[in-house]
Amino acid sequence: ANSHYLNFQAMVSKEVKASHELVFKYSNSDFVYNTSSDHGQDMMSAFDSLLLEKWKAADDASLFNYKVDDVETKLLAGKYKFVVQMNANRKIMKRKSQNILNVVQPFEPECFNFTKIKTEEILTNLHYEQNSPKCQPQVLNEKGLMIALHTILLSTTPDIRIGFNSLTGYASVNHFHFHLYYLSHKLNIETAECRRLAGPCYVFKDFPCPAFVFQLENKDVDELIRSVMKVIKLFLSKEIAHNLYITRGTSLDGNSTDGEYDTVRVILWARKPSYGIKDISVFATAVCELAGHVPIYSCDHWNNLSEEDIIPTIKGVCEEEFEDMSPKIMRLFLDNNDVE
Repeated sequence: ANSHYLNFQAMVSKEVKASHELVFKYSNSDFVYNTSSDHGQDMMSAFDSLLLEKWKAADDASLFNYKVDDVETKLLAGKYKFVVQMNANRKIMKRKSQNILNVVQPFEPECFNFTKIKTEEILTNLHYEQNSPKCQPQVLNEKGLMIALHTILLSTTPDIRIGFNSLTGYASVNHFHFHLYYLSHKLNIETAECRRLAGPCYVFKDFPCPAFVFQLENKDVDELIRSVMKVIKLFLSKEIAHNLYITRGTSLDGNSTDGEYDTVRVILWARKPSYGIKDISVFATAVCELAGHVPIYSCDHWNNLSEEDIIPTIKGVCEEEFEDMSPKIMRLFLDNNDVE
């Protein structure tokens, strides 16, 4: 299949409705720090196998509103090789988005949230060490980012990706969650060359959506979390909408071995806000699209779509905010300050 989508939350067994057999327990010894750079290969860890087995069982039980395992996929000609997928059903059959008005907005238990899903829709629950609060708004925090990074490290395939949309950054549900999926095509951001901005923060040398890029170094997940959360806290303090994407990739200093991905890249975009209930025509400007994976919702535009049709839209979402935030982030790391 070209891609598999699921939302997941980090919970522990006593907080969920599911039985103990749905709890995936793991430790640091299960982490995989290097993978092949070849996509679409049969390289599955126990975690990958469990997710895909549970996904297939849910599909066989007709639990999905629409199918995503047979969507038409193509690589657009051009410099950045965008991966586009025809997925008109997502626009038609996706749950209605909530009315999002601020980057930080209280959790509203009366609205749809993931405590209301059926038990059979839970594929697994990650159990690391600590309890995770169950009803939090869609605001990125250290513990959530830790679980997301752990999830990537539990996989042996470069196909796995994780995305996060902030409130007013195209999040459609105000309940803390990430999007995890497998995509068996290379994205430009996995190997795009970067230059150092300041400290551990890099930026792309040449990519349509300018972003702040971090990487896992010396297997130190905690340090990566601290660096990324410095910027997240700055964004939150200034009410800046943002998107975050986690993927396997090459080292930002360019010293990777051919055929191998030796780090985890965390890409963070500051972006123009999107208020209210979203109405998407051809494609969205959420985390996947900014990363170069573009689901298309209009059959009329599918056949003639080009890279030039996509770049102005996704670039326009991020360019001004990137220029505004770059000097602030540079000072943040040069002065070694934290945002309270």
